[in-house]
Amino acid sequence: MPLRTRKLILLDMDELLVNFVGPWLEKFMPHISYATEMATQWQGATDLQSHYGIDRDQFRQDLSSLSAEWWRDLPWMTGGQDLLEMARLSGIDWALCTKPSESPNAAAGKMMWAQQVLGNSNRLILCNWKHRLAGPGVVLVDDMTSNVEAFREAGGEAILAGRPGNNAFDPTHCFRDTLSALRVWIENNG
Repeated sequence: MPLRTRKLILLDMDELLVNFVGPWLEKFMPHISYATEMATQWQGATDLQSHYGIDRDQFRQDLSSLSAEWWRDLPWMTGGQDLLEMARLSGIDWALCTKPSESPNAAAGKMMWAQQVLGNSNRLILCNWKHRLAGPGVVLVDDMTSNVEAFREAGGEAILAGRPGNNAFDPTHCFRDTLSALRVWIENNG
């Protein structure tokens, strides 16, 4: 009997399910409006560092200063709960796949978030190299263009969620497009 191809949905956390940029701006750049930032494209910048001209070492230092509770308490992104619920109800195996910063507090806080939302952290994968999880029947939903491209190159499927730092951004309906794309993937793979 031939082996059955596994099916797996991997959901990123930061800026897909949870709002990282808003609370980060509030803490480190309170003079900048999150609402204004999310309504505009970042003019070619692909991350906070390049968009705001933040030194890499300073950014790492800022991330290291954040408590586990800060990470645990990140609020939902608009549509994040819908996306998670769609994965949960799909009948396809799923997991959260997130790249924590180098700070142990980030990993601990993300585990605490999963425990709080899911009741346990069994479906949380902490991973700096998401593309190593790629393969036939595996889809990654992520807002980072580089993660999506690497995942596809490694043999997986990927959905790029529109955010100001990528070319899929459209403030009028970007999350609706992400939900639609995942719905189509589930229909074709369920």
